[in-house]
Amino acid sequence: MLRVFIGSDDLFPRLSLPLRAPMTRQEFASSAVEVTLDASRARSELGYRPVVTLDAGIAMLKRHVAEQG
Repeated sequence: MLRVFIGSDDLFPRLSLPLRAPMTRQEFASSAVEVTLDASRARSELGYRPVVTLDAGIAMLKRHVAEQG
């Protein structure tokens, strides 16, 4: 059902309806994919060092999501 509603997001503007699906097609497709990121190659090849720790980044993300409601 969610897939149908997301697909109708293209239809809403054509019908001049002020509605929006709860997520885009890309967000829906991405939600079904598990992704694991690994910065080891960036560290070894580019000398990358994170500016924010993982715990601090997660806390920042939680605050941002809470603010967005």
